[in-house]
Amino acid sequence: MESIHKIPINEAFSENCGCPICRLYERYDQNAIRFLFEEGVMNPETRIETNKYGFCAKHADALLKVGQSLSVALMLETRLQKLQGLLHEKQSLKGAIKEIEEAEHNCYICNRLDKSMSEIAEFISVMYDTEEGFKDKFLNQEYFCLPHAKLLLENCKLKGGKQKEYLQDILKKNLAFTMRTRRSLKNYAESFDYKAKRGAGEVDKNASQYAIDYLTGKR
Repeated sequence: MESIHKIPINEAFSENCGCPICRLYERYDQNAIRFLFEEGVMNPETRIETNKYGFCAKHADALLKVGQSLSVALMLETRLQKLQGLLHEKQSLKGAIKEIEEAEHNCYICNRLDKSMSEIAEFISVMYDTEEGFKDKFLNQEYFCLPHAKLLLENCKLKGGKQKEYLQDILKKNLAFTMRTRRSLKNYAESFDYKAKRGAGEVDKNASQYAIDYLTGKR
């Protein structure tokens, strides 16, 4: 069993704080931006795609922060050239709205990441069943954020009893984290109530951030 994703997956699952799929997402996100500047900007096929899809606000800001202003300007200018032609052709109200919506909700890097993350999720389910020692790493994770838990389940390649076991392991892991985090939030909120019993529970000032990370993930 070989895959270009195998090493990054094992490295992400070697840690057990937070969501391992979020760690993978950040790694692949940075790789996609690096590829764009190192190879993609001069690749005709890549430029066709960046012209077609453009970039979301998050990734447009990330491109600007890299510091290669000329490359960014060239990509954006040809993207606008493509958009200019499409908008010029749309003379109907519905056609114009559709074109603007596609420009607003599309992104070359997001598309690339979506494809990679789906492949990764499929391979994780395979490794869970076949890779020696990986299941232990899987079970030792703190949690799978909700968006990435959904991703894992949507792209599960297991069948029958193995699929059920995989589902139960993910839900059991997340149930335990949900209960702990809810308890932390409750203890934190009660710490503001002078009527509440002091010392009833440990107060974690970061509980809200943990809850947000769990509920929203990196995407």
